[in-house]
Amino acid sequence: MRKKNLSVKVAALAMSGTLAMAPMTVRAEEVAGTTATESTGITATTSTTAAPVTAPAASTATSGATTAAPTIVTVAEDPAAPGTTAPNNANKEDHVDRVVKNDKQGTDISAKAETTFFGLSFPVANVDTTISSKDADEKGEQTIADSHDGVEENALTALKNKEVVMQGDLSIKKEGSTENLDTTTTAPHDVKKEDSYSLQADLDVSAVNNAINKSADVIPNAKDIWVNNLETGLRATFEMAANLDGSFHLPSDLEDAKRNYELSSADGNPLIYRINYANSYFKKDKVTIAMDLDLTQMGPLVNRYSTPEAKYKNLYGTDSNTGKANHIENFNHADGDYGTYYQTSTLGNLKTNY
Repeated sequence: MRKKNLSVKVAALAMSGTLAMAPMTVRAEEVAGTTATESTGITATTSTTAAPVTAPAASTATSGATTAAPTIVTVAEDPAAPGTTAPNNANKEDHVDRVVKNDKQGTDISAKAETTFFGLSFPVANVDTTISSKDADEKGEQTIADSHDGVEENALTALKNKEVVMQGDLSIKKEGSTENLDTTTTAPHDVKKEDSYSLQADLDVSAVNNAINKSADVIPNAKDIWVNNLETGLRATFEMAANLDGSFHLPSDLEDAKRNYELSSADGNPLIYRINYANSYFKKDKVTIAMDLDLTQMGPLVNRYSTPEAKYKNLYGTDSNTGKANHIENFNHADGDYGTYYQTSTLGNLKTNY
């Protein structure tokens, strides 16, 4: 299975006081859904190092009976064109309460579909289960159906547990150091007073790709089923350990944020997510990075709609013959758009593109 990796670079600055740094936590939340399926995945806690970043020293907290609430820094950024992305609901309160506050580690899968003949409804798929991080670690080679009682067998539950839970690694590196990135997965990384460090979170997002691809196979012959409600998005949260006196970089503007917080493809595959800086939040002890779908980075793909007379032969990128931009399909349309976009907003193209 080819991995699809993202690297999130974060500047963590001016560590002081406590010298032994406990493994820092990276949590990445993903929400992906269509009209037929919805999946949510969270990476396990991990750590890795990053390229050096220069930034000012952090201020230290003062003691006293009362403490002011930490300053939250945001930056302004023009929104992406709606047709080039999809809703990212990872920051919605209900998702935050269900996932972050409960420290959820794993993937929830809910896939329900039915068909109607002569006024009678028949179930086609009905899956509602959770694959925990423990399932991925201890029963990784078992399929979802085999390792979860009462779960029906279909294309989605035929996936292995390890194939649907996002994995990650967080590492740390002193600014200007020539040493390799040091993962904190197996042991804490020592930091020296007033030194500056950078962090890098590597996330294997193959689980997102696997869930979407197999969702398209849950309903038999579902290639040309109309899809008009796709939601997908990532979010990474970094928190400073309570016993560590330090600060993350607080950006002064958009360009400063881009210099210190970056998203890149770690394996050379096209990067179809972008940091949404306007929806990201920066505090001294906590940084939340929102990452949205970016279909402008997709390479050209052949339209998989089954009728040869389809209006658009290719999707995304640029037509090599005419030099014109191909149609961008984001699988989000009003019901009234059915006649216009049915030939592109289908599960066949959704499966191809992710």
